Amino acid sequence: MHTLVATLQQAKKPVFIYGERLSPKTSAQAVKALLEVARLAHGTVSSIKGGANSLVAALYGLEGSFTLNGQQSVYAALGDEAPARA
Repeated sequence: MHTLVATLQQAKKPVFIYGERLSPKTSAQAVKALLEVARLAHGTVSSIKGGANSLVAALYGLEGSFTLNGQQSVYAALGDEAPARA
């Protein structure tokens, strides 16, 4: 948890993406917690229907390889879906 908090504190534009299994109908408390974490991290939240990982990767232009422009690392947190190509 400490590593996650430290990473979020350093993020410039954090985006929290959740898939179709999380909704106010299935878990209002979890959605509220996600929104609170995003607010504290000055981030945004996106709700995606379907394959969240591959769709959002395509929307953000991350479906292919990319070049590190001076960054020393990339942090990616995937949900419980199996990663898929867009």
